[in-house]
Formats: sequence, structure tokens, C-alpha cells
Amino acid sequence: MSSRDRRRWLTAGLVAVLGGGLVAGVPPAAAAAPDGIAGFTDQQPEWSPCPERTPLDPSEQPDEGIVIDPWEGQWSQAECATVVVPLNYRKPGDGSLSIGISRIKAGDPALRKGVVLLNPGGPGGGGLSMPLQARGSQLAKHFDVIGFDPRGVGRSSALKCERIPDTRPRTTRPTDAEFAAYTEYARAHEDACRRAGGGIRPFINTANTARDMDVIRAALGEEKINYVGYSYGTYLGAVYGSLFPRRLDLSVLDSAVHPDWLWREQGRQQSVAARFNVEQWATWAGQRDNTYHLGKTQSEVLATTEALAAQLATRSVPFTRERPENWPTYWPRTFDRTVLDQFMAMATQPRSVWDVTAEVVAEVRKAASAGTAVSADASTAVGLLHAQGIVKVDDGVYDTVTCEADWPTDLTTYYQGHADVP
Repeated sequence: MSSRDRRRWLTAGLVAVLGGGLVAGVPPAAAAAPDGIAGFTDQQPEWSPCPERTPLDPSEQPDEGIVIDPWEGQWSQAECATVVVPLNYRKPGDGSLSIGISRIKAGDPALRKGVVLLNPGGPGGGGLSMPLQARGSQLAKHFDVIGFDPRGVGRSSALKCERIPDTRPRTTRPTDAEFAAYTEYARAHEDACRRAGGGIRPFINTANTARDMDVIRAALGEEKINYVGYSYGTYLGAVYGSLFPRRLDLSVLDSAVHPDWLWREQGRQQSVAARFNVEQWATWAGQRDNTYHLGKTQSEVLATTEALAAQLATRSVPFTRERPENWPTYWPRTFDRTVLDQFMAMATQPRSVWDVTAEVVAEVRKAASAGTAVSADASTAVGLLHAQGIVKVDDGVYDTVTCEADWPTDLTTYYQGHADVP
């Protein structure tokens, strides 16, 4: 695997929609502002260069390892400020929250067309660094690019969960007994979030975050905003457009969340999509059997990878490269069945690296049969892929927002779903 291939792992899946075509919002009557909100919409942010992120105290680091800031040394290229929003929009006088916002002004003031707010998804993803990602784009030439950490996230008023021991079995294929352990952990984690959330947790939801966006709009002195949202950010953008249709000009919704799938069905369909990606990759690999030797058809390639999974379940393959210093502890130390399952789910998403995926699977298969280790290049590719995943920390926004819609309370629903998995 060449250095060019390894660089592709770092950039795969990133979609360059900034500066692309925008979709006009729908213009019914605007939502009326709640009584008592004028004191929030009249504020003027005090901008200053964004400070470097303060390293977390060791006690606050996630169990998986050290959080690395990819924007270290670059924060001062953006401006930061704080906007104050109501805790409860129904009763604005009952308290307030702080929302961290960031900005890079339009590169060409003479061609400035307004502001664009960005959200990376989640729920619970922080957007404060997004102007740094967009700088130099055509979008940043014409718009002030605005990032923000949603309520409960990052530099905004934080929502945390009490840290509890993670008792979940480390496996992608749990037995019935292990599945019960997942249930026990989920209940304990929810109890820990309830204890720590206090008075803020009932007000962490998509609608309130959308209302916060409108306070940001007013504080910026703009009649309308433009918006770019990814993944969960598409739902947030749609909710903003529904609540404030006259205040939304143009919008990009990338990798959209289905509004009728909130949130359990969304997770189920993500599993369907992951399987689809694997099957499409298997068809592609089968057409190149002379190169990868994994099988000539989709079914043969899938059978090959499943046979490899069974082999890795009893004896894992060691990596040649050790976990780099200061990298999170979830950088895998051996290639076992769980790592293979995770690798296939993630590595078959971006088609641009299907060749690398096939190379890694072929090499692991060879190493498993010969009793040898995986090469340093393949070890690096797998480790980088894991390092790009979402780090599970003790922030409580994801768990809270995904509970804004009802879930089945009968546990047999989930046990049956587990039993139905082929």
C-alpha cells in the first residue's frame, strides 16, 4: 500500500459541497417569537480571535483514549463569541444557556451575500471548527461562515452524563447472554445521564437548537440565514426551515436524515445501508478476482469474508505496527472478528477506497492462513480508519436528542430484532 493510498484513508468520504448549488427554503408565515425573547435577540456578540482548545483534565478524557485537536494552532484564524439563549423558550425568564459561535468573514467583502450557518451532524457534533474547514472555498468567498456548538456541546453550556463502567461485551456478534449485558448497560447509562443532566436535560432537543439558531441570526443582525447541514444537521436544518421559513434563504442538506425515521428506524436503516455497501463492494471485488482472489461473484466474496470472520473468531492476526504514541487506546492491537466486522462496515462506505479495502481483506486472509502478522501499511490503514470514527465520550447530547422521539419500552422488541439478524 503506497503513501498515496494511506492519504486516501484520511480524506475518504469527505464531500465537497461547500460552494455548490443551494436549495431555496419554503416561505409560509414565520413563527412568532415567544414573549420575553427580545432581550436575547437584541444582544450583540463580542468577537475576538478563537482561543486554543483547553486540553481536557485526565479525569475527563474518554475511556477510549486521548482526544486530539486537528485544528491545534489554527484557531486564531477564526473569531469566536458567545450568544446567550433561553433555557426554556416557553418561559424565557427561567434561565439561560451560553452558545459558542465562530466566524470567518467573507473573503471578498464586495461580493458578500450574507451569512451561512454550518452544522456537522451528530446529534452532539460541535460545529465551532467548521469555518476553519470551509476557509478558502467559494462559499467562504461570498458568505460570512458561521459555526456553532449546539446547546449541551463543547464550548456551549455542556450536558454531561455521569461516567459509569462500560460493561458491554466487546463483540459485534453478541450471544443472547451478551445482548442482555447491553440492555443492562443501556439502562445504567440512561440513569447516569438523568442524574447528571439536572435541569438542562429536558430542554436539549432539536427544536430548541433550531430556535437557538434564530437567536444567532438575530444577534448577527441578519434578516435571513443560509445553511449547510450534514447527517443529523439535515434534520436540524429542516426543523429550522419549518419553524422560521421566512428567515431561511438557501439551504444545503447533505446525507439527509429521514424525518419519519426518528430515531430507532434511522438506526435500523443504517444497518441496512451498511450491509448494502458491503454487498456492492463484494460485487466490485468479484469482478476483479484476478487481482484480489476473494471470489468471482458477490456471493463468493461474501462467503470468503465470512469464512475469514469465523477463522478470526478463534485466532486473531497480530498487527505489525504498534499503536502510535498518544493515539487513542481503541486503535486495535490485533485483527479479530470484531475488528473485521467494524472494518467492513466503515471501509466499504467510500467507493474511492474499495481497492484498499480489498487489499486489506486479502492480506488479513493470507496472514490468518499462514499464522503471520499483518503488514505495517495494512495495520496503519485499519488504525487510521478506527481513529476517524466518532469517539464515545461522556457528553450527553446524543443520548438525549435521540430520545426526543418515542422508543419501544418492551424489551422483547429488541431481543426479537436481535434474533432476526441473519
